[in-house]
Amino acid sequence: MHTASQKAFVDENTKYYSFHVNEEIKCISRRKDREYAKFLTKLEKIFNKYGDNDFIDLSEIHMKVNRFGQIGKFEVNDMHKAIDVIWQELNFDENTDAFKVKAEFKNYYMNFESKHRNGKKECLNQMNFIPAYQNKIQMF
Repeated sequence: MHTASQKAFVDENTKYYSFHVNEEIKCISRRKDREYAKFLTKLEKIFNKYGDNDFIDLSEIHMKVNRFGQIGKFEVNDMHKAIDVIWQELNFDENTDAFKVKAEFKNYYMNFESKHRNGKKECLNQMNFIPAYQNKIQMF
């Protein structure tokens, strides 16, 4: 077996990214941060309309999100999925005490950007940066 082929089999689980991919990741990441910030701000405004002793019904939130419209490239269908993920991560029920939703959501929102940034860093740390396309070709 050719040594380049052997290396390809050994490295099959190794992932690479280039300078251009890195720049695209930065650009898309900034865009998504802005879109999510707008989305989370709109959600927070909805939650804040509830009194602390009220219950927030997840189905009602979904109905209100239908009126948001697309935020950048963030489509309403994806917003619904995001709400479900947030609801699950925060261990909320279908009907949850508004005081709890507001308090825990505020904390979630405040930590979202750093959580997103750390996820991106973790992903890139698991990959190998190739400074130039020519270097990538020469590896095989």
